[in-house]
Amino acid sequence: MATKKATQVATSDVAKLEAELRSLTAKLESARLKQEKDATANAEKLANSAKKAAAKAKTTQDKVATVRAKKKTAAQQQQLKKAREAAAAAKTAATEAKTAATEAKNELAEIKAANKLASQVAKIVAKEEAAVAKKLAAVEKKKAATEAKKAAAATKKAAAADKKKATAAKKKPGRPAKTEEVKKKPGRPKKDTTETKKKPGRPAKAETAKKKPGRPKKAETAAAATEASPVKRGRGRPPKAESAQKKPGRPAKAETAKKKPGRPKKAETAAAATTEAAPVKRGRGRPPKAK
Repeated sequence: MATKKATQVATSDVAKLEAELRSLTAKLESARLKQEKDATANAEKLANSAKKAAAKAKTTQDKVATVRAKKKTAAQQQQLKKAREAAAAAKTAATEAKTAATEAKNELAEIKAANKLASQVAKIVAKEEAAVAKKLAAVEKKKAATEAKKAAAATKKAAAADKKKATAAKKKPGRPAKTEEVKKKPGRPKKDTTETKKKPGRPAKAETAKKKPGRPKKAETAAAATEASPVKRGRGRPPKAESAQKKPGRPAKAETAKKKPGRPKKAETAAAATTEAAPVKRGRGRPPKAK
C-alpha cells in the first residue's frame, strides 16, 4: 500500500512540472516572436528613412551639379575673383586691425603705467622741492629778521646818540634846566663863583684861622709858648725849641700854659702854693710835686 501511494504522488508531481515547463516555453517563444517582429519593424522603418535620405541627397547633388554645370561669363568670373580677393583682403585687414588693436591696448597700458609712475615721481619731486623751498624761505626769513633787528638796533642807537647830542644843552628829564649861570643843585646851597666860598654843609672859611671846636685858640707867635713857665712834660706840654710848631690835630698853644680838662687850674705861683699847702695823699687830681 505504501509503495503504490508513493508512486502515485511522484507521477502527479512530474506531470505538474512538465505542464509548467510547457507554459514557460510557450511564453518565451511568444516573447521572442514579438521582439523579432518589433526589430523587423524598426529595421524596416530605419531602411525607409535611409532610403528617403539617400533620395534627398541625390536630389540635392543633382541640383548642385546642375548649378555647377551652368557656364559663367568672363565678367561674372572677374567679379567673383575680385570678390574673393576683397574677402581675403578684408580678412587680412581684420586680422591686422585685431593685431593693431591688441598692440594699441598694450601700448596704452604701458603709457598708463608710465604716466602713473611719472605722476608719482612728480609728486615726490614736488614734495621735496616744497620742503627745500620751505627750509630756504625759513632761512631767508630768519636772516632778514636778524638783519632787520640789527638795523633797528643800529637805528635806535643812532637815534639815541642824536637825541643825546641834541639834548646835551637842554634840561634832562627830572632835573632843572641848565642856564648860562651855574645854579645850585636841589638840596644844596647855591654855588658861588669865588674860591673862598664855603662848601655845602660846612661853615664858611674866614680870612683868619679860627679856633677849631674843642681846642684852645692858636697863639700868634711861637715865642709866647717859650716864655711860659716850665711845666712838667706830658700831654699839652710846650714845644722844646722856639721854632717848634704845633702838629696837626693838636690844640693851639697859648702864651700861658692852660689847665687841662679834669685838672685844677694852674696858678702863677704854683711852687709856693705847693710848699705852703698841707701834704695831701697821693692820688688822682693831686697837685704836682714841688721842685
